[in-house]
Amino acid sequence: MPKLIEPVTPEHASMLMGSVILSAICAVREVRAVQPDQTLTEQVTRVHNAMGKSDHIPLATTLSISADSGATPRRALKADREEQICFVRVIKGEFAMKVDKHPPLNTPDQIDAVAQAIADLFSAAWETCSREITITRRSKLWWTDECSVALQAYQEHGLPEDWKLYRKTVKNTKRVFFDSRITEISITNKRTWDLMLWVQQHKLPLCKAIQYQGQPCHALPQLWDTLHNTYNSASDRMFNISILDSIPDMPVWGWVPFSALEMREAKASCSNVSASGPDHIKWSHLKMLMCGPTHVFTVLLVLANASLWVGHWPKHFKESMSVIILKLNKPSYSAPKAFRPIVLLNTVGKLIEKMLANCIQFDGVASDVFHPNQIGGIRQQSTEDAGLILMHMVHAGWAKGLKTSVIAFDVTQFFLSLNHEVLMAIFRKLGFSDNVVKFFSHYLVGRSTQYAWGDFISDLRQADVGVGQGSALSPVLSALYLTLIMRLFELDPLTCGCFLLSYVDDGTLVVQLKSLLDNCEALKQAYSVIFKLFKKFGLALEHDSTIPLKPKLYWQYLGFYFDHKLTFTEHVQYYSTKALSTVKAMKMLGSSTQVTYGFRLWYFAAACCKGALHHFSVMQCSAALWITGAFCTSPTGGMEALAGLPPSIFFFVIYLRTDASLPLSGRCQAIVASILFSSGVERWRAQHVAGKVTTPNVELYAIRSAIVNVTLRDDCTDIFIFTDLMASACRAVDPSIHSRQGHSVAVCEALQTWFTRKDGQSITFVYVPSRLQWDLHYKAHKYATELKVALGPRSATSFDSLRMQAALSHSASWNVLFQDPEY
Repeated sequence: MPKLIEPVTPEHASMLMGSVILSAICAVREVRAVQPDQTLTEQVTRVHNAMGKSDHIPLATTLSISADSGATPRRALKADREEQICFVRVIKGEFAMKVDKHPPLNTPDQIDAVAQAIADLFSAAWETCSREITITRRSKLWWTDECSVALQAYQEHGLPEDWKLYRKTVKNTKRVFFDSRITEISITNKRTWDLMLWVQQHKLPLCKAIQYQGQPCHALPQLWDTLHNTYNSASDRMFNISILDSIPDMPVWGWVPFSALEMREAKASCSNVSASGPDHIKWSHLKMLMCGPTHVFTVLLVLANASLWVGHWPKHFKESMSVIILKLNKPSYSAPKAFRPIVLLNTVGKLIEKMLANCIQFDGVASDVFHPNQIGGIRQQSTEDAGLILMHMVHAGWAKGLKTSVIAFDVTQFFLSLNHEVLMAIFRKLGFSDNVVKFFSHYLVGRSTQYAWGDFISDLRQADVGVGQGSALSPVLSALYLTLIMRLFELDPLTCGCFLLSYVDDGTLVVQLKSLLDNCEALKQAYSVIFKLFKKFGLALEHDSTIPLKPKLYWQYLGFYFDHKLTFTEHVQYYSTKALSTVKAMKMLGSSTQVTYGFRLWYFAAACCKGALHHFSVMQCSAALWITGAFCTSPTGGMEALAGLPPSIFFFVIYLRTDASLPLSGRCQAIVASILFSSGVERWRAQHVAGKVTTPNVELYAIRSAIVNVTLRDDCTDIFIFTDLMASACRAVDPSIHSRQGHSVAVCEALQTWFTRKDGQSITFVYVPSRLQWDLHYKAHKYATELKVALGPRSATSFDSLRMQAALSHSASWNVLFQDPEY
């Protein structure tokens, strides 16, 4: 609350003894309306004439407040499925009429025209299907139009019957809403954590005024200028591209156009509950529009390939909205750096960016573009990998009698400070094709964004520096930006013997020598080199915010708690306590990955972890007692068995099997059989030994054998595959990563060659259960069971078979453990 009056000498009646007023009571004398961008002010006066015999002077104040609720009307679409389907149908209709299925996209103007046509029809459909609503503090998610009609009828007549009808309507509406909500969370999405506050919208602090250059921001124009200047502070930062001349150019690698499968995989991995961009199109809408080889799917795929081939990014996709959210656990939120802008992009542009990011990731790893010590920003890498590297280095140093010293640093506003000119020079240095370089030279310029602070939105402002957090390209572009910095660091003679590890914007310098003094001197030289390199690349390592570190018994880094002996006692206690508090607070047990976070760093052979495992047992025992409703003195093992919870020790066991470790005696390998019939006559049959595999793998092998052989025949125009497992048939034409992926790749390659020979060819998969013993299918079944081949010393084994063996071994170990009286 602001101060009502400045501290002055207390006034009192002259005939009474002086006293100090410890409380003040104000009477509101006048209320004035105020606009949203005006400051809330107060005017306090002393009313001497109204003073009585007591030693109190009444105070009167004038507050300028808004006469309405302050809520701004906005357009929204109902979350009802029927409304969403209607919205998608309108878009499909407009798309079919206004966008050609195969538009000419050979020039930048043609690409802009198609993108703008898509944006216009999205906007028209939104205006048609959405409605204007006003959300206030009293708004309810379950409120419907029927509730409004019933309430209005009661307010007009005031009859008891109208009140009963209103209550009944509200009750039925609540029941329908919450039943659908429970069904959505527990069955449809299976996201129980959606009920928790930490996945909902983060509210910005309203009692803190943003300070910029010593001045508070009381008006919205001042706030927008402050945010824009803060998040674009690197626009005039100096850089030096000539430093890249010491690194040889990598060979240029070609660019392959996007395929339909890449587009389907990109949209399939997107969450339906993520926030929409300025075009108001959610991923759920786009998935319905692109379900199958539709008109929309074809146009967007052609647009994506044309943008890369021509080297032009449509202007409509360059507009975004930056939503300001707060950074957690900050001591004060009066500085703009305590907040983070998250970019919301147009959904179609975001889809193309995801496809492009996936291709750059794949080609970059295949071409050895990224530095091996780069952990963040690259797929198949995690914080645990960084922790394991540090663990290995420390243990290896102990074995050699070396002492380890570490400097951890953070790049200030890393994503917002990436210089576009430096990034283009990096693209050329790393061997990207000319059309990709041309595309990014246009992609990075002319971008604009709006800042959203709560319900207030700024005007469009230019953003010609950095890459937005929230874009699919930001992780891979930041990784490419850092890879040359790390290579230049290795080439410097002053960094000899120093190890540089990078996880996105968190860097670590590690030195291992005989003496700590030598470590400090080596770290000092290495840090001076890395500081100068970041400065030449337009990045900053600020030291003005650094505070003296107080010695602690552990070091927190990337979510790990390292202690000087690497026992990870503090780490295990922290995460087990966190999981235990979650169980007690939510009254539920979920498959939480937090409790086992980083267990590979401290759970290994010869590790002293008995005390650490005790924390997990306490946590799981509490969960088992709640599930079963048993007494707190019940034995842990029995409660875990009744609750169906495997012992906590099994969470850390990793099963590894090799070909030679499989049992040999009394077991046979799987046999694959396929028979070819044409015109009712058997033309060909074959048997193959599959090894140690599962039933889906065997069926996939059989389908591969049949298709590869039949497509080699010149007289084949229609193929019918009879199988008793349609899941394997679907997997046969899916070349994505899975067990026995090679069979699927061979099938797709054979079918691609076969379909390109001539038009009118087809393949059909027919489901035939084995129990029916249908003639043709039953012949193949008997042919497969005739051959018996014992497991050899190195039989082929599939990944699914290893997983099945691990699950069986897990269950058997639990049965043995359950027989132990101590358990």
